Amino acid sequence: MRLNHRRVAGAAVAGALLAAAAVQAAPAGATAAAAPSTPSHALGKAHSHLAASQALLKYYGGTKGVGVQVHPKVYLVFWGSQWGPATQSGNNLTFTNDPASAAPYLQNFLRGLFGASDTWSTSTDQYCQGKTVAKGATTCPSTATFVHHPTKSPLAGVWADGAAAAPVQATDAQLGQEADNAAVHFGNGTPKSNKSVQYIIVSATGMHPGGFNLPTTGWCAWHDFTGAHDINVITARGNIAFTNLPYQSDEGPNCGQGFVNTPGLLDGWSIVEGHEYAETVSDFWPQAPVGASDLTSGGWFEPARGENGDKCAWITPGTPGGAANITLSTGSFAVQSLWSNLANGGLGGCVITG
Repeated sequence: MRLNHRRVAGAAVAGALLAAAAVQAAPAGATAAAAPSTPSHALGKAHSHLAASQALLKYYGGTKGVGVQVHPKVYLVFWGSQWGPATQSGNNLTFTNDPASAAPYLQNFLRGLFGASDTWSTSTDQYCQGKTVAKGATTCPSTATFVHHPTKSPLAGVWADGAAAAPVQATDAQLGQEADNAAVHFGNGTPKSNKSVQYIIVSATGMHPGGFNLPTTGWCAWHDFTGAHDINVITARGNIAFTNLPYQSDEGPNCGQGFVNTPGLLDGWSIVEGHEYAETVSDFWPQAPVGASDLTSGGWFEPARGENGDKCAWITPGTPGGAANITLSTGSFAVQSLWSNLANGGLGGCVITG
């Protein structure tokens, strides 16, 4: 699903349906800010957030048998020559046209989502797929194939695709084509090799991929797959799960800047990408927008409020289910909570620790 802007004082929130949001990271050692004004979630409704007031996620049978990302693996693509020349700095690629220094922050966030230090993404381990999982199920039988928490970093590769300029306002199909290009680049040339891989297409500052940061749109990021009707990029690589992650800092507080920390200049990057990462893990090839009532396939979803990220987006820090900082082996990052069907004795709720 698309992640809407959060509501900030004096700013309207667009009502468009959004893809899963990514989590924005907070700088290490940043001081927590006072709780901001109550933001909107992906449907533009305020979150007082009583867990029992929301329905549980249901399993919709998968798309061609695939419902979840069983072994999470992520490839990052910094798309277009607009990023400027890339330089290897320690473990990270850095770019000359990255005014927020978002690239190394994003790489460190994704690199750290594994092992014992990551207790945030572990709530996705309850979700599953397989022939023994009934359509409409809210829990998984022991015979199902579950999401596995990574024992090593899920960040499998980073590509600075700067051979040519990216389109200033890339269409959804062009974003899907870049995801397919990334699959070729990383050697994932068959449908089988892309059944548990997600690609993150990151655009440079000043770009408008999919219509981001235009007067008529109001979202921060979204995830989809190349074979979806709205993308329709059909190649020998099969269905490819990907996220459209624009330059979050261009939207400032609308996309999470300062949501958890002060000044929190990078908060939105980890909050939004975290949102999209977790939604891709639990609804790998999504089939419908929030509000759909006629789903016949897909992963874990709830028609009224969407995926596990949508249901917990933009909850005020310091309140139940609110966004917070987490500490990974790679640093400290701001994240939103994620929906867990198992929380609160099976009533469900938004959790920071799975």
